[in-house]
Amino acid sequence: MGIIERKNRERQQRIKSILKVAEKIFLVKGVDGIIIDDVAREAELSKGAIYLYFNSKGELIAALLFQIMNKLYNMFNNQFGEKSKGIEKISDLVKIYFNFFYKNPHYFELLINHEIHESASKKPGPFAEKCRKIALSLWGIVAEAVKIGQKDGTIRSNCKPVLVAVILSGQLNGIIALLIRERENFNNSLPILVNDITKMSFDLFINGLRPR
Repeated sequence: MGIIERKNRERQQRIKSILKVAEKIFLVKGVDGIIIDDVAREAELSKGAIYLYFNSKGELIAALLFQIMNKLYNMFNNQFGEKSKGIEKISDLVKIYFNFFYKNPHYFELLINHEIHESASKKPGPFAEKCRKIALSLWGIVAEAVKIGQKDGTIRSNCKPVLVAVILSGQLNGIIALLIRERENFNNSLPILVNDITKMSFDLFINGLRPR
């Protein structure tokens, strides 16, 4: 192994080590609890060493989010070939996205925090750019399912595939945010209420794609 290859491998190992510590802190304290000083101390590194790999807290959060989005991307890909009809593929992807973030609200917190941070950022870092690209890839999978549905007649032909993907993402994020925010305010009927809200939301969206 050459010097360059060895250094690259060591760099990747150090990044993984830092992210492992950051994720551990995040799971306990949330996004606001990720403090560079704490990450450095837990990773047994200097604060300056952390900044060699991540130029800001926002970039560290983006790196954590990229790992999470990559999990979701693999889940999308694995499920995509399970059903043949386009509308069935969309239905499966909707359920995967919802369950992934609703059952892991800390993941959703990270997603929303990153989106807010990046909307105010003039120059995204390398991990933020990776997050943007993988988000586009997720939209691409949904768009492809729409195209398949238009060919097999299960989705109306006047839908623009990419717009469907973007709107679906926005609607799901809104539903997930509502359910997570109001979780503690719901009474003992929470499971029924959540099921009712999600089922109606899914039905409205899926039925809106069907030919009229």
